Amino acid sequence: YSCMERKKQKKNVSEILNAQMTEEEEDTLKELEEFNFDSVISKLVASGKLEKELANKINKNQIENAYLKIKELIKPDTKIFTEKQFLLNTSYNKISEDKDDVNVLIQGVVDLILINGNEAIIIDFKTNKTSNEMALKQKYTLQLKCYELAVAEGFKVKVKSKMLYLFNLNKFISL
Repeated sequence: YSCMERKKQKKNVSEILNAQMTEEEEDTLKELEEFNFDSVISKLVASGKLEKELANKINKNQIENAYLKIKELIKPDTKIFTEKQFLLNTSYNKISEDKDDVNVLIQGVVDLILINGNEAIIIDFKTNKTSNEMALKQKYTLQLKCYELAVAEGFKVKVKSKMLYLFNLNKFISL
């Protein structure tokens, strides 16, 4: 895949999970039990949210594996938020080891937030082809630190964990 196709696929992966995992941005465990990949794909194609050509390129096993791993983190009272946009005004030294105390404005989109009580889990989906976990951690640590601040401030919760979900390896890595 080209870089652009991977970005489109990642967005569509989020839409597939989003289509099943959100109902007014929250969902129940019962609805998660009823996940039907083919039905979700058909609905997304019919609604025009997913191009048929791209739908045929999606690796069904990767999506289903991700779904099953994420489902393990969900409890009956878990609140689920997907593709949550944020705008964060914060001091640069909160996200960096730099001593510079200048304010920065950060805009982003968190792929998946799971909130249990007053604790949150942040998950960012990655379609990278690399299996070098150390390189991925270095590359995305700052991004997830920004997500952590935004989620903690926006939802008034403690972020319990920040993870990347790597589709090519079918696994989470914690940051």
